[in-house]
Amino acid sequence: MRTRMLVALSLVFLAGCPDESDPGITGGAGGAGGGTTVGGTGGEPLDPEVFLEAPPSCAYTCPDTEGCAEKMGPYSCPALGEWKEIPHLEECPAWDGTYPAVTPGQCAASAPSGAALLRPGKDAQDPKVYLLPDGRRSRPAGEMWAFDEPELLGGNTSGIALVPGTPYVITVDTGPDDHAVRAVDTSKIGSGESPVTSAVELKPPSWLNSGVAFVPPGRVYVATAYGIVLALSFDAATGVLAKDDAASLVLPPQPDTDPAWFASGVAASPDGKRLVVSSVNEKETVVFDIDPGSPTYKSILGSVQTGKETFGVFFDPADTVGSRAYVPLWADRKVVEIDLDDSTAPVVSRTFDVEQNPQGVAFLDAQWMAVANDLGETVSLIDRVSGEVKSVPVDFAPDAGGLDVSGLAFDPGASRLYALLSGINAIAAYDVDLAASPPVLTLAGRLPSGWWPSGMVVHPDGALTVINLRGRPIGVYEQNEKYVGGAGGDRGAQVHAGERAARAGAGGP
Repeated sequence: MRTRMLVALSLVFLAGCPDESDPGITGGAGGAGGGTTVGGTGGEPLDPEVFLEAPPSCAYTCPDTEGCAEKMGPYSCPALGEWKEIPHLEECPAWDGTYPAVTPGQCAASAPSGAALLRPGKDAQDPKVYLLPDGRRSRPAGEMWAFDEPELLGGNTSGIALVPGTPYVITVDTGPDDHAVRAVDTSKIGSGESPVTSAVELKPPSWLNSGVAFVPPGRVYVATAYGIVLALSFDAATGVLAKDDAASLVLPPQPDTDPAWFASGVAASPDGKRLVVSSVNEKETVVFDIDPGSPTYKSILGSVQTGKETFGVFFDPADTVGSRAYVPLWADRKVVEIDLDDSTAPVVSRTFDVEQNPQGVAFLDAQWMAVANDLGETVSLIDRVSGEVKSVPVDFAPDAGGLDVSGLAFDPGASRLYALLSGINAIAAYDVDLAASPPVLTLAGRLPSGWWPSGMVVHPDGALTVINLRGRPIGVYEQNEKYVGGAGGDRGAQVHAGERAARAGAGGP
């Protein structure tokens, strides 16, 4: 088995963003209050409550950061401003500009040495090792390609879909920088030649989300934050990907006072005739007709109330009709089963309670379904016959934490389940005994990945293609250089081609 990876620049939370509309936390010189003055020297009264919390960063206001000053300059916290700009009690004397004298302690500072002198970036002693800004080392298994298109700045590679019968995958970049959809020929990874055969760039306010679905013979659907499901055409013979606005799907309109319908998951039924779309900000999940030969092509066949903050939509690939779809509700800690026997009147047939924050889903057979519980550090095994749920620790360590189990993929040929352990930059591999009830997961080992693996697919030959969300940045200084047209290099998503998980051993990444 080979493993292939894609990496991007920074983390984005796709299910919600901070609210900057509260006037009480905007900082600056606003507000009203008694008993306080600016700098302790009199002047216009200010409310100290304004300074108790740092104002939220506009850089994380999804989906649109257009006009955010922090994209070009540093974040400013009012509480760290000049003395005269901060409210103080009236009895506070004016600052004379001096600081208290330093009192020597018992510790002596020494010059940094050894690892403390190393800077983030490639390790000079081993070019396959990358030093991350958080001090950890990354040496992904197999081969990796960092997306390096000069016209695409940054990006968080957060979505991936397999193009069946070809070596291609389709990837999606989200985040506060440029958004893009790429076609990637994974057979070229490690050859030195760029595997990216085509890329479609999206500029604000045309923001994307991570949901992506490929529908044979050549249609791609991508979730967006601006009220549509974006359609693209893909030609596997040429590797060309192109927007197809005429085939895009219009999501339900919202009142003028509300944001646009922000799509989360998109999944096509195995017969390729329906597309199920879930939402970040709406409780509604809708079903589209995507059969070009149908008289209702592109229309909404039906909808059902499932809940918002969904993390995707999943069909069992063995269910050739697509009679059931599954939607993880991240905040509600549930997975909803939607009955699609009548697509004009879909209904929630069952709800499965799982542990914290369900994200990825994998189907082990006609009976068992596995769900990745991100902050719960477990995998839930759901018996779709009886409805029972059993959760198992993802790393079989009772005190394991910070693993961030964010996605799953199942290789039926090898009966092997893969789990993204995003928090430790690794992929866990489990041998699955389906003869047992519930199935028994035996840890085979870990594959080291790039920084924060965010998605993966299994190819028919058992190879893995993995995308990595944070990529290989070396810190704020490199970022600032790029904003003003400085050095390029390893800043985009990466494609990774690696070793067999069975050879990864039982050690860490």
